[in-house]
Amino acid sequence: ENYFEFLDKLEQTKILLSSHDHVNFSFHHRPIEIDRVISQSEFGTVIVRIMEQAESGIYKVFEGLDIKPKDVKTVFLTGGSSKVPAYRKIVEKVFGRERIHEGDAFTSIADGLAAYQL
Repeated sequence: ENYFEFLDKLEQTKILLSSHDHVNFSFHHRPIEIDRVISQSEFGTVIVRIMEQAESGIYKVFEGLDIKPKDVKTVFLTGGSSKVPAYRKIVEKVFGRERIHEGDAFTSIADGLAAYQL
């Protein structure tokens, strides 16, 4: 039970760090007692390896294809990770800022499915 509550607190912290420079992470369930301010830059440092894997994954998609990232006209960002500054920088680096578009991070897919009654 405490494990899932801890994971939920971590997820909420990640979400808040997408739009705030600093977030207070607080979790108190014996024997764990945590009160810590986490900065956006600290979070970025922690997720460097994950971001490297994300960038590598984007390039892997294009391996063996006749198109390259520069040939993609539009990239639509959605989902909570699309709000993480480190991830956005990677997508902008690969595709170019001018091709990035977005809708509501948490409802845009459902809205599109509903529009087409899928």
